[in-house]
Amino acid sequence: MYTHFGTDTHQDHRAIAQAVVPAARSVPNLLFFEGHSSQDFIPTIFVDIGKVINQKMAALEAHSSQVHKTNIQNMSILDISRSMANFRGIQGRVTYAEGFVALRYFIQM
Repeated sequence: MYTHFGTDTHQDHRAIAQAVVPAARSVPNLLFFEGHSSQDFIPTIFVDIGKVINQKMAALEAHSSQVHKTNIQNMSILDISRSMANFRGIQGRVTYAEGFVALRYFIQM
């Protein structure tokens, strides 16, 4: 299961994270993902998204009412998302990645 990281400046994201943790108590894998408003996010799991980065950008672009709501002059959600993916990719030693923080993560054997 994936949910927002709990230390986020957006109150809805914090509330979702707080609600998901107890609701997912019997779920074997619970990973927190990074949002544009996450704070103090230090991923320990990286997923290479190089093959799907353009699909991700297209999906974000479909939310046309949100694309320019960044409070950063001349930067769209697309710009920020690609930059974040590139930064996490550099940390994971690939071009583009997403990072996650695990509350629980079981590797299948």
